[in-house]
Amino acid sequence: MNQYIEEQILNHFKNGWHLMNLFRASVIFIFIMLTCLISHEAYAFNTYLVGEEIVGQGYNDVWKRWYKRKFSIWVGVRGNAEFIFFVGETGLGDATVMVDDYEALREKFKNAIKKAIEWSNVARKNQADTKKSLGCFAQDDRFNICEETGLAFKENQMGLSFFATNGGRQTNLIISIVDRNNQFIKTSIYVDLPEMIKLLKVVDQIEGAFQKARKTAKDQKLFK
Repeated sequence: MNQYIEEQILNHFKNGWHLMNLFRASVIFIFIMLTCLISHEAYAFNTYLVGEEIVGQGYNDVWKRWYKRKFSIWVGVRGNAEFIFFVGETGLGDATVMVDDYEALREKFKNAIKKAIEWSNVARKNQADTKKSLGCFAQDDRFNICEETGLAFKENQMGLSFFATNGGRQTNLIISIVDRNNQFIKTSIYVDLPEMIKLLKVVDQIEGAFQKARKTAKDQKLFK
């Protein structure tokens, strides 16, 4: 009888442990889904994709492998406010940075890409290796850390940097993003020279995308 009771108690604890593991798994799943939804909050209002998506590479520390990672630019209009969204794949969703649109920001972004293309040619010609910052794109970088390093370190920051290795044979524009709502949703995407050139063309399409977004925002006022 005692052995039977002991077995029942043991089974009870085993079942309880199994249920606890299921509960923990459910909590983790819900957390991942919520963070993905939060990172896509940008699309909750009038937004348009600018040009094509850029395809780069991201390194996974767990699997010790490189994977394809996409980077895209979106524009959005809400009332009289206009925004630019920088979106990078993390492997478990997207990391999104949202900044106010203004001419100086667009020019800074465009010039950073031009400089990365220029430095790629310098690195290959001189068989030189380097790593240099190309600036920061964020609503808040009060200590200038992101700007000086080219690495995003807090929520709603995107840093750009240039990387050359193997005697200049490999050159990359590195896009570092920390999601605007969650510091744990982040990514670093390595973009090669052909994709840099493609990205430069995408930047020239930002104004066209804004025109579409403004037209849609204006049309929405007709339906009251």
